Amino acid sequence: MSKINDSDKKLIKIFVSGFIGYILIVWFIVEYKILSITNSEGWLSFLGGLGGGIIAIMGVYITLSHNRYLIEESYNRQLTLMLNQITTQFWMEKATNIIIYLEKCKKEIVDYLEKYNALKGESVTGKFFDLNFINIKIEELNIQSQTIYPKMVEDKELREAFENFIAYLEEINNQINNNFNKNLYCKIEIGFINFDLEDYDYFLGCLLYYADPKEYR
Repeated sequence: MSKINDSDKKLIKIFVSGFIGYILIVWFIVEYKILSITNSEGWLSFLGGLGGGIIAIMGVYITLSHNRYLIEESYNRQLTLMLNQITTQFWMEKATNIIIYLEKCKKEIVDYLEKYNALKGESVTGKFFDLNFINIKIEELNIQSQTIYPKMVEDKELREAFENFIAYLEEINNQINNNFNKNLYCKIEIGFINFDLEDYDYFLGCLLYYADPKEYR
């Protein structure tokens, strides 16, 4: 058995109220002898007219209520659509800003690793080679990620992509620092380190999902 919805309940209340009002008016007229109707035809005519009037009033009320409901429903839909568009635009801008930074960060890391790979055991003193460079990039990325923190919380794939990329950068950082002789401050002769784009591309793809939703959804 289907449940009665709010609209049906409202209609029932209106008809019940109209019926009760009809009975009360008739009782009041009869009780206080307001009208001097002496025959049944007169009463039938009066009661029919009264009932028709009450039904007409209820019809107008129902029509006005329904129109108001339609207007409110249309307004709510438009408001929801507008809020969704504003929210989407907000995250598009946030994600785009991180993508711009991420592309700049990739170029800087690639250039940094080229300089690292070019070192051949000599001292790096005076060569402006910063062993803390990757750590700085990790800190900057963590700051950037705070701008989309709500999405990082609700989107598991985005969060894991970011965490994997950070873990990869930490791995590079550890390799670089382990490949240096801290006493002589020079690179130990160990193989090249290349920038693997797998984790980078995965994180970038997750960001593009928000930066260009029409293209990626």
